[in-house]
Formats: sequence, C-alpha cells, structure tokens
Amino acid sequence: MIIQRRELMAATRQAVMGQGLPPEAPWVVFDYPLFLVDSDLAPIGEKIGEIIGALTSWQPANNRTGVFNKPQWKSPAAVTRMRSQGPIISS
Repeated sequence: MIIQRRELMAATRQAVMGQGLPPEAPWVVFDYPLFLVDSDLAPIGEKIGEIIGALTSWQPANNRTGVFNKPQWKSPAAVTRMRSQGPIISS
C-alpha cells in the first residue's frame, strides 16, 4: 500500500513500476498539508477505513506465480536503404 501526496502520484507510480511492482497497488492519497511538520493528522483518522481496506483486501490483477518473462519486443518496421532507391520501410 502506498500513502502519498496527491501532487506526487505520477512520480511515485513511475518509481513503483521501475522497481517491478504492479502499478495497480493500493493507494491512499492525502493533500499536501498533512505532510508538513506539526500538521493536523485528522485526515488519517477520516480515511482509516480506506487504509485498513487497502492493507487487508487488495489483490493483484496478475495472479500468476513463478518466474516469467515479458514477450520479446518486436520493431513494427525496419528502415533499410537500397543502393538505387531512396529509403524503404518494410515490415
């Protein structure tokens, strides 16, 4: 589960996916003032049900187990140049 500021969601999602974790991990998002020193922590109490639900009931979309590789990436087109002709794009 990820608890994060609303403004940093995109950057955090990229970091999570960069670590190989699923992007659909449960999020609980708060506004910026909660993360300031001596801030009011009441918003945590207001969202405690959402936090507990994210910790106890979330399941990943991918239920496969074991080690598996992603499919090999294939270029949609290769650019080649023939001697007598200009550039040719072929599949």
